[in-house]
Amino acid sequence: MGKKGHYLSSFLTFSFLRLVSLQSKQYALPGQMVTFEPVITTPPDEILWKHNGNKVVEFNGNEETVYNPFEKRTTLDWHAAVLEIKQLRHDDSGKYELDVLTNKGLSRFYFELEVIGKVAKPSISCKMNNGSSGSDKSGNEATLMCSADSSESQSLMFEWSQHGKIHLGPILKILLGKEYDDEAYNCTVSNRLSKEMAKFTAKECYLGKILLSH
Repeated sequence: MGKKGHYLSSFLTFSFLRLVSLQSKQYALPGQMVTFEPVITTPPDEILWKHNGNKVVEFNGNEETVYNPFEKRTTLDWHAAVLEIKQLRHDDSGKYELDVLTNKGLSRFYFELEVIGKVAKPSISCKMNNGSSGSDKSGNEATLMCSADSSESQSLMFEWSQHGKIHLGPILKILLGKEYDDEAYNCTVSNRLSKEMAKFTAKECYLGKILLSH
């Protein structure tokens, strides 16, 4: 494969290794494409991309080799070392490392990717704090809980809105009117790439409707 062994011998010569700081973390949805763009000023002689320590693709100056599970999903620019990965999967998340050998020595770049799913339609539940549910009651307190199914719950952001007022977090305490209280509350759930909203009307607390989205 051309200059076989040239890359490894250069890699071991630590005095020629220039470390480049970690690039900004990127986010993408499953099925989308991501592009990692290092700043290369000299055309590379050899290129090696790794994902979590495992080879993704390498170019030895003559030939390119792509490794599982990235076959047929990558495009490597031999002149700029830019890497594109399409049809992204959740397990493509992680740390990417690039080693580039030029006539100036060996440079190393670091990138990070997180593949996150679209936000699911949220649902809203209501709990009467004093246990009352009769139509003759007024001024009952209730707690609204907004939730959305997600494997990435730690990255979800919750926001309640009512008459232009904003409250952050999945829980909102409200003061109920009588049974036909039509005060509306909106809950928006979002992550870095998508968002969904659900609407809840106060009278639904009296009707005992636990999960309601409009």
